[in-house]
Amino acid sequence: MGERMPSRVNIVRTCAAFLAIGMIDGCGSATQTVWSVEAKSSDGQWMATAKTDQTSGPGNAFVYTDVALKHVTHSDPPVTLLGFSSETVLDSNARPTLEWITPRHLQISFLRTPVLDTQVVRYAGIEITVRESEARVRDGK
Repeated sequence: MGERMPSRVNIVRTCAAFLAIGMIDGCGSATQTVWSVEAKSSDGQWMATAKTDQTSGPGNAFVYTDVALKHVTHSDPPVTLLGFSSETVLDSNARPTLEWITPRHLQISFLRTPVLDTQVVRYAGIEITVRESEARVRDGK
């Protein structure tokens, strides 16, 4: 009699299992930084970083911008000071500008201030202010 041939049902089940595993494995999300800017305090002790990340994948696509602060000489991770989501990466009005007014005052400016999910107003003795840029206020837009 010899070897027994696999039935069509078993072949279909095996193919379906491999297909399902491949689909699940391919459903992960990918995050990419699409914009970033840094500003170091005048005393060189702190680094502020703003970045926009775009995550894509089935059912979980979004754009998120955050501003973080890190002490330059410490190994601690950066601390998020401000964060918000946006509709698109193309919204340049929602890109923050970072400016150290003094070594203890970080100012974050926007052409149009977004709805903030997170906002820290003071961290490690540093005042953090958020405002709309003077150009927008001056033009009345």
